[in-house]
Amino acid sequence: MKKWYLAPLAATLLLVGCNSDNEGEVKSNNKVEANESGSKEKNVKEVTLEEAQVGDVVKDDTYGTYTITKVVTPKDEKYSSKPVDFTFDSLKFATFVPQDPEMFDGAKELSLALMFVTGENTSEDTVSFFPFATILTTDTKQQIEAQVYLNEEEDEYIGNVIHKSRIAFNLGDETFEDISKMTFTFDGTAKDSMTIGKDVTVVVPIDK
Repeated sequence: MKKWYLAPLAATLLLVGCNSDNEGEVKSNNKVEANESGSKEKNVKEVTLEEAQVGDVVKDDTYGTYTITKVVTPKDEKYSSKPVDFTFDSLKFATFVPQDPEMFDGAKELSLALMFVTGENTSEDTVSFFPFATILTTDTKQQIEAQVYLNEEEDEYIGNVIHKSRIAFNLGDETFEDISKMTFTFDGTAKDSMTIGKDVTVVVPIDK
């Protein structure tokens, strides 16, 4: 699923008018430069949710548009639910505007926390590790399960492989400004439908 960084509407129309190859694509633009005729237009680049920083806008062609409002990089630490080791790579907050609000109970805008995790099976066994099953709790007394549709994960690890996951949590009426601490509880690794690894808790402070 490809995601494109959105230019403001006027700049997008300008780019489409100047280059027919861009028709139908939503591209981005941060830097404004004058062209040979003296008019200003923006350099086009692509960005994914994994790469996006504060202020970036990322379009999911299927579900909607994300605007990144804050990026938190937790301490560099490896966690383990044997035989899977994983890192909590980043936590990003975003305003999400659905393409079809009916898919999200009619909501026209969602406040999201996006969790990025990299897991590695350190064995040759086939095991399952489910970031989608992670439960988020906050110091504002919320308990939140993953938001459907907006996740990318592969939970089956066949031998010594690495998987990256992105999991979205709907914060409801809150934003990062309301929360000082988030706690993520991961289910233990499973094999043959039996839990073999321990549950893991990751606490992420939200600095203002």
